[in-house]
Amino acid sequence: MNWNIAFLVIGVLALLLAIPLTGVANLLMTRVEIWWSTTSESRLRKRIVKVEKKLQEVKREWKFTPAEWRIYSTAVLACGFLALFSYGAFAAFLLSLLRWQDLLVRFSVPHEKITVSQIVDILLSMLGVSAVLYTYCLISYLVARKAHREEEATALEKEREKLAGALIKKVKPPEPGRRPTSCY
Repeated sequence: MNWNIAFLVIGVLALLLAIPLTGVANLLMTRVEIWWSTTSESRLRKRIVKVEKKLQEVKREWKFTPAEWRIYSTAVLACGFLALFSYGAFAAFLLSLLRWQDLLVRFSVPHEKITVSQIVDILLSMLGVSAVLYTYCLISYLVARKAHREEEATALEKEREKLAGALIKKVKPPEPGRRPTSCY
């Protein structure tokens, strides 16, 4: 068996399955977290405390109006276009170096030769930097959107109510006429 082909197939499958599995994980994470916390009373109490802390943080934050969201999303979009245009300007500069190199050869000026592969390497690295910059802008936008929305507070309140209901079901009161048992 050719190991190169096997590893290529594994790599392609991992790449193809990464995005759908990430989406499934994001959809199921809250449900699994709630289920796991309800399997034990101590975990349930810890989860309720964690949700209440997060709810207090969300309530302390200011809420964006729709106009503020429009301004903020425009700024994020502008950040992406700035990264893209800076990449384009740098690419034009590097490609013009090839033309200047021809002029320098024509006038017999001593210089180091710049190859196309060097320029391609630089352009690809700049494209990577631009992608990282835009990804950072997008992630900061999504984090801010989650923290500054009214829906986040309502979702946390619903989760807290669901967990409190599970805690009430888990902690059963003693039957009437029986004394609670003591561990002493």
